Amino acid sequence: ERPTPEPKGTVQLTVTHALGGEEIPVIVGRGTTAHWLKRAIVRKVGRGPPEMLDLADAQGNEITNDYRFDDDAVVYCIGVAFGPPRLVELQVKDARNRLSRTLTVLDTSNMIQLRSKVAKALDVKESAIELG
Repeated sequence: ERPTPEPKGTVQLTVTHALGGEEIPVIVGRGTTAHWLKRAIVRKVGRGPPEMLDLADAQGNEITNDYRFDDDAVVYCIGVAFGPPRLVELQVKDARNRLSRTLTVLDTSNMIQLRSKVAKALDVKESAIELG
């Protein structure tokens, strides 16, 4: 006779930003990995990528990507802000003529979005913009 498998169940995690103190409740299946949790956090806060996040337990010990959550826990996170995207000013300098321009972009902008914004501000094709 085969033993009856234990029901997987769920685990309640409270993800707390280590610097800001904001909390995000996350319910996951028992045995969910820390890597999956990072992906869930990124989706929830609209920031990322998951590789930017570092997780730790309540004692400050690092939680590695292969760690599996089996019990309710408080997890501390650092690497991305938990708040909504904010507008920030960014100064862009032309390396050829040293002229600079200040642009306003979301703090979640990636390099492709930034290139597009710079090209539009300078009224040139995106292919003419080299960021580095």
